Amino acid sequence: MMAVAAAVLVLAIPRLIEFGAADILYARADGGATDVAIGMLWAALIAISIPLWPVRRSMRMALLWAWLLRISLIFLVSMPYFHHYSFLDLFWYFDCRTIVPNWSNLGFGHGTENLIALVWMLARVVPDSFTALNVSFAAIALIGMYWFWMASESFLGYPSRAIFYLLMAEPSLMFWTGMIGKEAIMILALGLYVYAVVAWWRSGCLRPLMQVAIGVFLAGLIRTWLAGIMLGSMVVLFYAAAQGIRTRVIITLAIVVAVRAALPFFLQMFALQAEQDLTEQVADISGGFHGGGSAGVAFALYRPIDLITNAPWGMFSALFRPLPGDVLNPFGLVASGESALMLVLLLRALKRIRLRDFLDDPLVTWALALVLLWALIYAFVSSQNFGTAVRYRVQILPMLLGLLLYLGRARTRGLPHKLESEHA
Repeated sequence: MMAVAAAVLVLAIPRLIEFGAADILYARADGGATDVAIGMLWAALIAISIPLWPVRRSMRMALLWAWLLRISLIFLVSMPYFHHYSFLDLFWYFDCRTIVPNWSNLGFGHGTENLIALVWMLARVVPDSFTALNVSFAAIALIGMYWFWMASESFLGYPSRAIFYLLMAEPSLMFWTGMIGKEAIMILALGLYVYAVVAWWRSGCLRPLMQVAIGVFLAGLIRTWLAGIMLGSMVVLFYAAAQGIRTRVIITLAIVVAVRAALPFFLQMFALQAEQDLTEQVADISGGFHGGGSAGVAFALYRPIDLITNAPWGMFSALFRPLPGDVLNPFGLVASGESALMLVLLLRALKRIRLRDFLDDPLVTWALALVLLWALIYAFVSSQNFGTAVRYRVQILPMLLGLLLYLGRARTRGLPHKLESEHA
């Protein structure tokens, strides 16, 4: 079956090239139609390589279909989008592919420089094509999404094809991770991290902890605060699983010491000055994102209490906006439709949630902590620009969807708690 699919793809390449070359303005590299053709050939080579990937045999065909769906979106939707919005960062990243990185400027706190270095390294392997480089980032995200699915399998105890195709076909996830940029790398890092945490907790084996460290490290190289969110949620996991007051007191003291030690780095990471008014600085950062046709309602941040009172609405906006009517362009309508669906899932989860969901399984508490910590950090950024909100939400969207689906599952009487999900 895999051989037949690969053969069909190869035979279709000339037609695909002819279609992709219909409007050479969609390519920003020299050669126009040639750039699109190279990108399509590169996508085809990746498709042919999928049967050789170190994944279980039963999932290779599903991965191939997921890849074909991704590249179809790139050529039918993303490339026209790139042409229409010629100011996107991805063009600048592509132009930097020939610049040798200054290795002394890389590391934590230099996410843009790190991404440029990655683009430079990929350009040594990938054909010199704008389209091919976008395709390569889409392949990186595909691996990350597969790790998210493996995490769902480890958590539930059984594989779900429905969850696989939900993750692979989610429009925002496909679109925003199918281009040169940070989102694809964040999906890779978070996918590895989530899978490793679940595998470690379920199996008790220490080997996945190395994968946890790699995921946190990769995320930290691109967006340093994400590493803090990931580590913070693991602290919550330890705390939720702790038995006895003494253990929890020790964990609490360790948290206090860690926060105190990390505070100077945290302030530097967000360009904050400890001696200045924190409210004023957050207001400046938040105001920098307020603008354009998809701008939200600006927060009035004058006193520290304003941060507290506006945080819940900001967190809601980071996770569930734009709502229908917020943004009226085609991409905004799709994003608002996703938000409306997630609100339905949220209401279902609130109706069906049980305290024992958290008491019986600390992983549920960990997942909720990961989502809420992320929303708190992005509360005063995503809420100010819904276009930015949709792009940023991509990195936490698989966890959000999984959490809402699990908490809102149907409860079947007479079945063990772990088997209820099979009958949702």
